Amino acid sequence: MRSTSDPLEALLAADSDSARFEMDLSDSASVRTAAKAMLKWAGSIEGLVNCAGQATGGLFTMTRGEDLRGLFAVNFFNQVQLMQLVARKM
Repeated sequence: MRSTSDPLEALLAADSDSARFEMDLSDSASVRTAAKAMLKWAGSIEGLVNCAGQATGGLFTMTRGEDLRGLFAVNFFNQVQLMQLVARKM
């Protein structure tokens, strides 16, 4: 039987030097807010792993511009924004 507990919560509970920060990568204000919270909590950042992304199905030629803009916001622009905000304190 699988445990119903959240593995991340268990890890955070076991390691007082870890924290969880959530953000909406489709919203640059959310990225700024999370980056500020991370830096306030940590003081400095030793590393950053970007492992979030979004995909869409269908033919490229049939993809609406609005959907492409959303994909680029999540997969590129707001990822770069996060790296720029955090890199200043690395």
